[in-house]
Amino acid sequence: MEWNIVKIKDLFIEIVEESGRKIKEIGEHGLKKVEGDNRANHAILADKVVSEIVREKLKGFPGIINSEDGKDIDFSGGNSEYLISCDEIDGTENLQTGKGMQPYCTILCAFDSISPKFKDALVAVIRVHTTGHLFYAIRDKGCYMKEPGKDFEKLTVTTEKEFTDRLKIRFDSLQARNMEMKQIQKLITKAWIKDFGSTGYHLASLSAGIVDAFVNPGAKVEELSAGYLLIKEAGGRIIDFNSNDIKDQEFDQKKKYKIIAAATPELAKAILDEMNS
Repeated sequence: MEWNIVKIKDLFIEIVEESGRKIKEIGEHGLKKVEGDNRANHAILADKVVSEIVREKLKGFPGIINSEDGKDIDFSGGNSEYLISCDEIDGTENLQTGKGMQPYCTILCAFDSISPKFKDALVAVIRVHTTGHLFYAIRDKGCYMKEPGKDFEKLTVTTEKEFTDRLKIRFDSLQARNMEMKQIQKLITKAWIKDFGSTGYHLASLSAGIVDAFVNPGAKVEELSAGYLLIKEAGGRIIDFNSNDIKDQEFDQKKKYKIIAAATPELAKAILDEMNS
């Protein structure tokens, strides 16, 4: 099969939609813990089920699958053209304890390099399984969302540029240990802060203009890769805590990324300045 960006996007959508159906089908059985898994958070059976779907659907794909469990598979026979980043379930705790109310996602991102930087992200897909919202982005082609029962619509971020008490900011509170207390206090006391426990969900929400920014002082690469492309294609910006655009940073599964994702470059800098003031 000859691969192109549309075929990759369509395959990714097929994978995440089947994953959502299967997670629902296995129900509470999918919440059982899986022992001996390499990922930082305890894996559950639903992670394994989605992983099996991903690997089955990507057979014959000319690339390497890099998933959260650290078990990479090269289906290309040593002739890889792409690196696939996969987070089978982003928001595992929400799936386990949220009773179907808290967001969790399946995330896929294809890079057209096997040793990529974020700017090499080519196709990204996120499905929010709790609501059925589907997001995709293609490099230089835009970012799109499909609500259940509707057609895809092109997304743009908000136009906020200044740090005000009206800002809607999402924040990964679990990773707050990687920040100074004064930085956390600046955010909590001066903006509308919420955490719904899923980086993929937060970044997708930002791309849709639902929120203005997302701060995560410890983002994992498999959560961040697809979100980077969604935000970029929707018109936003992601910087690190040194004010550098992350586009030139390398894909590193061992690294935790301190990031500010925002609707505009001005807002990203304003949030960072406020945190450090």
